[in-house]
Amino acid sequence: MSHVLVHDEIINELIRPGFIENASVECVDGDSYDIRVGDEALIVDLRTGEMKKKNLREEKVLDIPPLAMAIVKSMEKIRMPEDMDGDLWLRGELQSRGFGFTGGGIDPGYKGYLFIRLHNISPRTIRVRYGERIASVRFRRLHKKTRAYAGEQIETLPPQWIPELPEIPIYDWAEISKKLKEHDERLGLIRRVVIAGVLGGVIAGIIVGILVYLLTWIFSKLLPLVVILLRALPHGLPLALSAPLWPTWPHPASLEGRRRPRPCKCRLGPWSTWRQALHARRTAT
Repeated sequence: MSHVLVHDEIINELIRPGFIENASVECVDGDSYDIRVGDEALIVDLRTGEMKKKNLREEKVLDIPPLAMAIVKSMEKIRMPEDMDGDLWLRGELQSRGFGFTGGGIDPGYKGYLFIRLHNISPRTIRVRYGERIASVRFRRLHKKTRAYAGEQIETLPPQWIPELPEIPIYDWAEISKKLKEHDERLGLIRRVVIAGVLGGVIAGIIVGILVYLLTWIFSKLLPLVVILLRALPHGLPLALSAPLWPTWPHPASLEGRRRPRPCKCRLGPWSTWRQALHARRTAT
């Protein structure tokens, strides 16, 4: 039957005997131990595939961009007894900051540092500091010893632990928000252009209709007055007024004494009289 180690048991059975190197009693909780950020980290940008190795002993801080993953080396070095194993999970404080963590375990007989993957699933950059508590381990004693971890002692990050990059491009929330904003702006511009075109067409149609109505009204009122005025004028006056437009033609006064066409007995309007005058002028010449 398994048994979870509590505060004093963790100190007396793991820290003091040296099963947890670089340990601190202050990191012991009621039934778990808090793992701290060590001196090495690897940032993997899942969008570009770029990898950056960080020396946190010198830089002191680690900034993890949106949708990037950091593989952080622990400050503690674990030498797990063969009759114990451990459950590893991310501390709630880091989860509230925007980190995603699937959890993990420590096999019996494991020797080496822990490498914790921190996934930044938030739209902003998250910072962790050297020596900061990021994960917790709950140690569990088994009812007997079991087959120990067969791997070598892990001092550095194994290459096979580096994740493969996705085949499709990944965009962070900020990039998606920016693209959506640009898309909305383009749609807004198209909407404004369409509305302006429709309103412009309606206004132009109204203006054209008003102009047509005004011109129709003006002609309907003025045309009868023009006709009456032309009928009231002498028969030769329109031709005399139009004579300067054709200077090569003889002046109406020079037609005196020449043969004139027989006047029409029917009542003709001003336009017919003007046509008769033109015909008479051509006949006289």
